[in-house]
Amino acid sequence: MSFISRAWRSVLRKPIKTTVIFAICLIVSSSLLITTSISSATSSAASQLQSRTGAGFTLGNNIGQGNFGTPRGAGTVTKGDIDKIASHPAVESYTARQMSFADPLNGISNVKLTNERHGYSEKNEKRFGNSVSLEGLNASKHYYAFRSEALRLTDGRHIVDGDHHVAIVHETFAKQNNLKVGDTFSLKRNPYDPDNRLKSEAEVTVTVVGITSGTNPGRVSSREELVGNVLLTDLDTTRDLNGFTSETEYYHDAGYQLKPGESLEKVLKDVADMGINWRTYTITKNANLFAGINGAISSMRDVVGTALVLTVGFSVAVLALVLFLWMNERRRETGVLLAVGVSHPRILAQHFTELMLCALPACALSYPVAQAMAQGIGNVLLGQANASAARMVASAGQLGGGLETAQAARNLESLAVQVDPAALALAGALMLGVVAISVAVAAVPIMRTRPRNLLGTHV
Repeated sequence: MSFISRAWRSVLRKPIKTTVIFAICLIVSSSLLITTSISSATSSAASQLQSRTGAGFTLGNNIGQGNFGTPRGAGTVTKGDIDKIASHPAVESYTARQMSFADPLNGISNVKLTNERHGYSEKNEKRFGNSVSLEGLNASKHYYAFRSEALRLTDGRHIVDGDHHVAIVHETFAKQNNLKVGDTFSLKRNPYDPDNRLKSEAEVTVTVVGITSGTNPGRVSSREELVGNVLLTDLDTTRDLNGFTSETEYYHDAGYQLKPGESLEKVLKDVADMGINWRTYTITKNANLFAGINGAISSMRDVVGTALVLTVGFSVAVLALVLFLWMNERRRETGVLLAVGVSHPRILAQHFTELMLCALPACALSYPVAQAMAQGIGNVLLGQANASAARMVASAGQLGGGLETAQAARNLESLAVQVDPAALALAGALMLGVVAISVAVAAVPIMRTRPRNLLGTHV
């Protein structure tokens, strides 16, 4: 009789034990399939993030070396340094950002904050009560707030190079002031702004070219932090409001996107030799700018990786223990087989086949089980990963209420877990390994015992 026939007869002859092994295999295979599916979904989310954010970096003030910038904390990056890096052949595009602070005119008002904890004094209310923050950009498509999806363009278009006196406003600002794409309104440089070193009171009329949506990443204590009070404009607008010339202008920072396939580390090494004063300025990689999302993905990978290792380890331990007890009850049967000349490998093959006869239908049934449970478990793990990432960002001192920190606090909103044939194949391969190791571990004590001793033990 072949080992396959003996295995089949053994499985049918012991229905209760077979059912127990089947149940264990179903739990193991379902756990493996759910874990591999979540792992695949996490890798997919990481790939999507990489394609959205791209490889790149930002040039900004080196606060660690004491360059705290303007009185408001804005950057002091020069156009010359921005252009030096932009000339690198690996740079695909860049976004230069220039800050300003202005008051809307002709009945246009900023968004007010209910129960403002850190409001203005009566004096400053008159000076800054209706002010908005402006971020002048040479182009907005690759602006960090859009790449992180802290802001989404819901109507109109992006700012492009060559635009003159245009603005993208938030939907709350637009709704409050009954503005739509194509409308115009005027802005006046706030003369009391401590960053207004040229004491400019220039006025500019801008055309609304886009409307965004988005929320603040944390609790907001001042109206200045509201995303509704941040207007994105072209650089001509901020230059004219600030009274800058090509000799006097400076920028908050500049973000660079690399061409596909370019090495970030190699580019950074080249940039380090461009003669830029690195005591004044510093480089921040994109991965650090999107700390919340990257942290969530990293946490998910850690959790899923740990879960996979624990699942495999626990599965081997449980199956090996059950198989050992089962084999121990069959010591005499094993002794007889050895006595009539059946080799150890063929006996091991029989036990392996018996387990596979239980594992194969368990793997098949695990597919619908995993489909029913994987997304729910993935959502729970995602919530834990986002909470862990939020704590990490907060402990690093990056979490605030304004748009400046929105991309750092942005988390992974969803994880699309799909139980597909590829995941089933991977889980099946892992299950095969678990079965093989379990049989090998469980069989060691029996296989090392002499046939005479096995025959002398009656069960």
